[in-house]
Parts: sequence; C-alpha cells; structure tokens
Amino acid sequence: MSGRSSWLAARADLERARELWRAIGDPVEIARAELALADLAGGLGEHEAALAGYDRALEQARAASDACTAGWAASGRGHVLWAHGDAERAEVAERAAQKEASACSDPELGIAIRLRLALIAGSRGRLSEALELYESLERELVASGDKGLPGRALAAYGAGDVLLQLGRTTDGRPHLALAVELAHASGQLAHEARCRARLGEAERLLGDFAAAKAQLTTALELWRRHGDGEGRAYVLIALARLDREENQWADAQRKLEEALDLLEVVRRSVVSPELRAAFLARTHTPYRELVDLLLERDRFQPGAGFDRAAFRAAERARMRALLDLLAEPTAEGFERGDAALVAADEVQRTVLAADDLMLSFFFAADRVALFVVERDRFRAVTLDASVHELEAVARACAETFARSYERLAGRAAEACAHELGEALLGPVPELAGHLRLLVLADGELAHLPFAALVAPVEGDAPLVERHEVVLVPSASAIVAQRARRRQPRAYARELLLVADPVYSSVDARLEPPARRRAELIAGSAGEQPLARLPGTAAEVARIQALARGRSVELAVGFAATREWALSGALSGARYLHFASHALADAAHPESAGLALSALDREGNAIESLLRLEDLRRLRLDADLVVLSACSTRGGRTLAGEGPQSLSRGFIDAGAARVVGTLWPVRDEAATVLIESFYRHLLTERRSPAAALRSAQRELRAQARFAAPHDWAGFVLEGDWR
Repeated sequence: MSGRSSWLAARADLERARELWRAIGDPVEIARAELALADLAGGLGEHEAALAGYDRALEQARAASDACTAGWAASGRGHVLWAHGDAERAEVAERAAQKEASACSDPELGIAIRLRLALIAGSRGRLSEALELYESLERELVASGDKGLPGRALAAYGAGDVLLQLGRTTDGRPHLALAVELAHASGQLAHEARCRARLGEAERLLGDFAAAKAQLTTALELWRRHGDGEGRAYVLIALARLDREENQWADAQRKLEEALDLLEVVRRSVVSPELRAAFLARTHTPYRELVDLLLERDRFQPGAGFDRAAFRAAERARMRALLDLLAEPTAEGFERGDAALVAADEVQRTVLAADDLMLSFFFAADRVALFVVERDRFRAVTLDASVHELEAVARACAETFARSYERLAGRAAEACAHELGEALLGPVPELAGHLRLLVLADGELAHLPFAALVAPVEGDAPLVERHEVVLVPSASAIVAQRARRRQPRAYARELLLVADPVYSSVDARLEPPARRRAELIAGSAGEQPLARLPGTAAEVARIQALARGRSVELAVGFAATREWALSGALSGARYLHFASHALADAAHPESAGLALSALDREGNAIESLLRLEDLRRLRLDADLVVLSACSTRGGRTLAGEGPQSLSRGFIDAGAARVVGTLWPVRDEAATVLIESFYRHLLTERRSPAAALRSAQRELRAQARFAAPHDWAGFVLEGDWR
C-alpha cells in the first residue's frame, strides 16, 4: 500500500472511531479523534480541511478541559497557517498553543511549539532568534536519547537551514547531515526527504555537485514514496539550480516547469482566496527563477521566443488568486485560472489599442525584468538596478511622496521622481507615442505614484501631464474580467453614495437616550472611537448635484452599516462611492477595513469594519468603485499577489476598476480632486482614467496643491477601457 493510500485507510478508521466515541459520549476521545483527523488532513495536503478539523478539536478539547489536546490543536492550526505563508496568524496561533501547553504535562507539546515558533521566526526574517531557538533545542534533546530523535532531527534541520540563509553554508552542512541521520534513524520518511533536499542545496553551494545530485535524487524518490507533490516540487527546483550551474538550461527549464505544475496542483486544492493568495506568495520563488532562466536563454538565443515565454511565465506568477476568482468556470473546476493565462501575442491582438503601452515589471531571481508591450511591438528589457536596490529606493520614495507637502520632503520628492523615472522608464523611449500607460507593478513598486514620476524622454514634467496612468493587476486578469463582463449590464441605479457613518456617542444624530446608552457602552469598552467626518456628507451632496438626472441612492449615517453592505445592497449600482474612514494595517490585516457606522439608532454598538475577507465574499458588477478614504491601497504585500488592500478586495469582488489611495490625503485636496473627478466623469462623460488624469492636472496646477502628496496619491486600478 502506498503512503497516501495508507493515510486514507487510517482516516477511514479514525472517522469510524470518532463516531463510536460520539455514540458513547466521551468528549475527550472525540477531541483526540478530531485532532488525529486534522493531522492526517494536513499530511495529505488538505489544508483547509485541516484548519477546520483543528478548530473543531480545539473547541471540543477546551469544552472537555483537555489542555494537551487543545495545545496540539492550536499548534497544528498554526503550522497549517505557516504552510500557507500566513506567518503572522501562525505566530498568534502558536502563542495561544503555549498558553494551553502551560496546563499540560506533555513535554513533546512544548518542544513542538518551540520548533514551530523557531520556524515562524525564520520565515519572518528573525534569523538570529530562530537559530538560537533551534540550537537550544538541539542541546536539550541530546539528553533525551532515542525518545528525542524526532525532535533533534527537526531542530538540527532548522539550525542548518537558518545557517544557509545567513550565508554560513560550511557551518550549516554538519547540522543538515546530522538531521538526515536522525530522521532516517527515527523513521521520519518525509523529514528525511526534506533534510536530504536541503543538504543537497548545501553541497551545491559548496561546489560538490556530485554529492548534491546524490542527495537530491534520493530526496526525490523519498517524496515520491511519500506521495507529496509539493515536496517533489522543491527537490525539482533544487535540481534545476544544479542544472543551471552546469549550463544545462533546457533541463533546468523542464524541471522548473514540472515543479510549478506540481505546486499548482496544491494551489487548486485551496478554496479560500486568502489562503490561496498566501500559498502562492510562499511558493513564488520558482516562478521568479523560471522567468530569470528564460531571460538568460533569450540573451544567448535572441529571436528564439524565450522573451515571450518569460512574459507568459511572469503572467503565470502574477495575481493567480485574483485570476481564479475572475476567470469563468470550466470543466476543470479550479483549473479555470490556468486556462485563462494569456501570452504576449494575445495581449497585443485583443487587449491593447494603438494608444496603449503596457509596462510589465517583474522581479526575477537575479534581475528586474521589464516587458514593453505595444500593439505591434514587444521586447524584454533588464533594468540596471537589482531587485534589492530598486525595492529599497521605491520603499523610501513612497514615504517621501506621502510627505511631499513638507518643504524639505518636497525637494526630496522631486529627486525621487527623477531617480525612479530614470531607473524604471529610462529604457522606454516608446513612452512619447502613447497616451495610456498600463503599469503592472511588482513588489514595492506597487506602492509608487507612477503618475508623479518623470521620464527622461519627456523632460521635467511628470507622467500625468502627457499620459493616463492605470495600474493593472495582470494582463490575464483583464482578459478574464472582460470575458466575464462581456454582456451589457442593466443597472438599477447609476450611483450609490456611502458616507458620513456614525462612529461615537458624541454624534449629534443620536437622540439623548441613545447617546447615554452609547456613552455607557463606550466607557466599558475603553476604546477611542473614530471621529465623525462631516465633510463626507458635503462631498456626496456635491457628487449628487453633478449627477442630476441620473438615478442616485444615498446611504448616509445610520444607513451606512456593514450588515447593510453585506446584504447585497452594493449590487446593481454602476458607480459605488465610499467616503469614510479606512483602517490599513499591514502587520495585522485582520484589523483593516472600511469603517462604516459603529452605532445603531438606539446607541447599540454594531460591527463596523467591512474587511477584505468580507469584500471577497461579495459579488459586484460595478463599473467603478471610488474609495475616498485613507490608504485604501495599503495592506500586507504578498509576493506575486501585490498589496492585500481594500482596493484589491473590490477588484476580487468583481468591480471593473477602483480609484483608491496610496496614503492619507489632506481633506481639502481630496475634496477638490473628488469633485473635479466626478465633473469630468459624469458631466463631460470621460473615462475614469481620463477623468482622474484631468482632476490631477487641475490640482497640480494650483500652487497650494502642487505637491504630489495632494494629487498623486489617488490611483486607478483595473480595466482602463
């Protein structure tokens, strides 16, 4: 019986056992059966089933006062979250497991939690902390004899892995060799495969290619016996690196493509958009390596089509979770996003107009690639700056642009506009011949106001003076979105305006009894409420005046609630406008959202945050969403998936395009820009891209709003047509 078959048989036995314990009514044994089933689901790669199982086990164990089972369940949940790239939530789960373990006498639980915390620390860049945890565990477990072998194998592997990340390969190799020996002695087939794969990487880095190939080949066979496609994928990636060292480029390409096929089988098993995006971010590196390899092949074999293959590989790496949401279902179910991937020639033939210029930036393994795509021409360029250098400059300049209303920062912003314009746009003389720039940004570039950059070919004026600038998630996503929206829509109303929510007990719209109730609730909660935004009511009143003769719905004050928004009320409007507070928190994305009314008419506290996961559950058909709030394009940035922002949430939900903000824009500037935007959009009937450009140019022409902070923070994302 194969490894996977035996696991499936074990699951059937456990499911029968769980039903027997339910019939008997033993809550402790039910919890333990749920825990074992969750562990099996995780081992089989069924991560969402594992998470659900751990939640059931945790709930059951706590109800039965079984601290040990609760600790294992909380820790298992953390490990699955880490496996999907959600290290922040994983660490929270492991800290919760530590609390449960404090009431449990099982020493193995404490060791498992510490190992997982070390793993999380390493994945979050805290390498010294991770190394200290692993090495202290190694020392402790030596005294445990044979009983401590599995834990020692994990600790030795972790220490060796971190040392390799620190560039101390010679120091890391002995730890990895010991980990292989211990894993083999303790019968940990999967962990032995993992250890041999990493040891093979160490041997490659030390120049012993024969030893590297031997370890990697053995690891590949062990993963095959275990039935783990993801494990096999990572060994194939390591073998591809070895092939590349030996200039076997065709073999390296074949192995990388096979590895990606295996990883995407795992991707298709993940239903949750949040977990899918996190998994894709964690597995982004091999996509980057494939693009890098194809560009290298293009350098030595120009005209052989490797540049176009690199573009398609970059599309394969970009916004796949979004593409899966947008693409129409096919017979392959979750493979629908794969079928929707587009090549460069299709983009040229069906996506671009004569005045469109697509600039697709992609961070490959060792270079920053720029694909310049026109309707009748295509080329791939490697930028001079490295990924590390460009990200550092982009990060610093994004902060500078956000503070550009300050005198000293304003001068620094001018320097940034020229420096980044030179780095990113210097190799693009084609700019001058196109009105519309379609920017596919990678990494930290997604946080830049491209409209404020100055291209060397165009003198000292920023891009906004000559171009409409649109951020595009991916070319494939645009094709999928247009296919989904190809049928004309009949909207119930032209405009839905959401503004001026009720946040606190001092709001004059509360009647005295409701105000007293709200004050009591606020006092017991001890939280500082958000301040009212009375200017937002005036903002939507001006928009309503510009929309005279069109059907307009207002949701203001008590009507603007999260419950209302999730009830389906946002569907059927062509244009959606939100004017409220927004909370952006990259470190704690679960705390981010659009802040709608926090109190009802009776003064009762109600859930107010419309979060990213809420938006992804909606099904919208809006042509345009405007988020007149602070930092709505902010959020945790996932490799390949971009900022997990409120703007992205509305795109995920089906909106064709979103106007969002890169930073908190000053109220006066935002008010003027929004009114100007809607005047161009509604009265002059311009496209959203043209309307935003015109509004930005008008603001920039006024001395009081000339700083990029005031006009460049608004960006259009999505389809430009």
